[in-house]
Amino acid sequence: MDEWAEAEKGAGEEQSVDVKALAETVWDKRRFVFKVTGIFIIIGILIILLSPVEYKAEATLLSEDQSSLPMGGLLQQFGGMLGLGKIMQSQKENLSPELYTEIVNSVPFQVQLLNREVTFTKYDTTVSIYDFWSEIYSPSVLTYLKSYTFGLPSKLKSIFSDERPPPLPESLSQDSVVELNKYQLKIIKAMRRHLNLKIDDEDGLVTLTVTMPDARAAAETGHAAIELLNKYVTDYRTHQAVQYLDFVEKQTEQARQDFYEIQTKLAVFQDQNINPATAKAKIQLKRLESKNNLLFNLYNSLEQQLEQAKFKVQQKTPVITVLEPVKVPVDNYKPQKKLIIIVALLVGLILSVFYITTRSILQGRETSIVK
Repeated sequence: MDEWAEAEKGAGEEQSVDVKALAETVWDKRRFVFKVTGIFIIIGILIILLSPVEYKAEATLLSEDQSSLPMGGLLQQFGGMLGLGKIMQSQKENLSPELYTEIVNSVPFQVQLLNREVTFTKYDTTVSIYDFWSEIYSPSVLTYLKSYTFGLPSKLKSIFSDERPPPLPESLSQDSVVELNKYQLKIIKAMRRHLNLKIDDEDGLVTLTVTMPDARAAAETGHAAIELLNKYVTDYRTHQAVQYLDFVEKQTEQARQDFYEIQTKLAVFQDQNINPATAKAKIQLKRLESKNNLLFNLYNSLEQQLEQAKFKVQQKTPVITVLEPVKVPVDNYKPQKKLIIIVALLVGLILSVFYITTRSILQGRETSIVK
């Protein structure tokens, strides 16, 4: 036991001496460490200079139910008096905020967003987002290197082709067949990467994020995306109610014309027959009065249904509240300069120290084997 304890003590002393020796070796080779670290820092600076600059604009949204607004309370209070009890008791079709992501990534939404004109202060122009990506934007040096290495086949094909970027359709219907070429789909996929929605399940907050090469364009693109999202959600929720409202409006207008027409005929007949003496005149007067009353009741009923349909559209109209509006970013989002420099510094230090210690350990083992 004493011999084993002495051996362990000697091994511990030898290990402590080795660690101390390695630290001294690293210190002696500090110039090498500084050189390697400096090289990595230079590489990091080059990455910063050659990477594309992007700005990020954010907005926080909250989807609210129209019944939570003051107008909803008024409707519930006076709904019975106005004859809107059935409408107030009807359940609404709620659109889950999780579906907002599907809406934003849909092709019709992306097409309408790409057709929006925004201001690019850096490029001193106002054009559609699609025209900017297809005609104005110049990729960075790193993107060029990637396109001429991994993307060389497609690059050669585009060089020998005389085709110009095709124009994007103004809009696409959700119930139509979508027909787009590869270049248009490429721009749409690129736009999807620059527009992101994050849903917070706990409080129902929706965070919309847009990244663009220009600060002003990022903010305006985010604002346009919010407007389109609100329109899509409203159209989805009120589609059937709006169709019913259009139908009732047409029927009410037709009933109004018929009622006014029979009123005119009745007035003309009464002027011509102030005191009808014949049975034929009396029968015709009764018919006109009966038809007048019938059309009046129909017109009055349709007018009530029209008001109910308007309330129903208002009730089903969702409200997307902007809690935090889109702001023009001041600083760029990418490249993250501080992070790149810190990572380059750490990688240079770790690799240089690892190289020195590994080489020192291997040399020590070779020396012990020779002895």
